[in-house]
Amino acid sequence: AREGTIHSIVASPFLRCLQTATEVAKILGIEEIGIDHGLCEVLNTRNVSVRPTYLTTAELAAHDASLAHWAFSCSAQSSPAWPEELAHARARFNEVLITSRLLSF
Repeated sequence: AREGTIHSIVASPFLRCLQTATEVAKILGIEEIGIDHGLCEVLNTRNVSVRPTYLTTAELAAHDASLAHWAFSCSAQSSPAWPEELAHARARFNEVLITSRLLSF
């Protein structure tokens, strides 16, 4: 891909994030969306009042038919602990951005 071209999309595993990612992928002509649990929001009780559950790719398609034809690849990153302290979430975000090279310029 030429410099400045977006060639991949990585999203949080939450449904609303994946729905947004698929809309962006349509516009950019990207066929596969990465799912990284490390990108989900801070999982403290202020932001997320109950332990989140994550859908498998098959469950995503069953829940929202518009997601059925998308290819999703999941990172090896496990789901963050819940509840989560803000300091842990900050360290998690930093690690994901560095190790996945999401911010490579």
